[in-house]
Amino acid sequence: MVFRATFTNGNKLTLGRLMAHSKRAVKKFVNCDVMLEPGEYAVVCCAFNHWNTLVPGTSVGQVSSPTAGNGCPTAAADLSSYILAIYSSRLVMVEQIEAQSTTLADAIILLTENKGERHEGREGMTCYYLTHGWAGLIVVVENRHPKSYLHVQCDCTDSFNVVSTRGSLKTQDSVPPLHRQVLVILSQLEGNAGFSITHRLAHRKATQAFLNDWMSTKGTHNPPLTPDVAGLHGPRPL
Repeated sequence: MVFRATFTNGNKLTLGRLMAHSKRAVKKFVNCDVMLEPGEYAVVCCAFNHWNTLVPGTSVGQVSSPTAGNGCPTAAADLSSYILAIYSSRLVMVEQIEAQSTTLADAIILLTENKGERHEGREGMTCYYLTHGWAGLIVVVENRHPKSYLHVQCDCTDSFNVVSTRGSLKTQDSVPPLHRQVLVILSQLEGNAGFSITHRLAHRKATQAFLNDWMSTKGTHNPPLTPDVAGLHGPRPL
């Protein structure tokens, strides 16, 4: 994905308008072409079909996300390595910078809002979906209520040959007022095999953050947002 980029607050990267993106696919390489005016841009490289626990019944073992601070760093590094090649008819300066923990979430939100299907679930709530032609599913929920929490359950348990960034095909989340969240990203696991996506969304307004009857323990996210995935799936302010 290619974004307009600005640097603020001590040279921290802020993503602007989405300029271009490659087709999402399980292939050896993907590419995109774009005409850009002089300026600063950020290229965000993403891959998700090696994140976290795979769907039950698959033969591949559990793999941590590349942002995890534990597990096997060598294996994670091997899976998340990539080569970015840039070709231009004009001279360009390319610099690799350290992204913030929430840059990935911001990139996915901008992509989904720009290219996804929009659904007004209830007053003050908007859901964005990327599904057909995207080798999986991305779900983003926006809570525009100034005071109420939004409890959202996303059930994708009937999906096949996909892997979830949450480590589960069923999630429950409490989205705070005036926030939005990447609920789940499902990615096609095997590129040479068929896959199917089903998703059902249940939601309700609430005066408090805890999910109560949706969780056996007191909490606001199920599965919990561990440090591995909090940067991608943590609620982001509007």
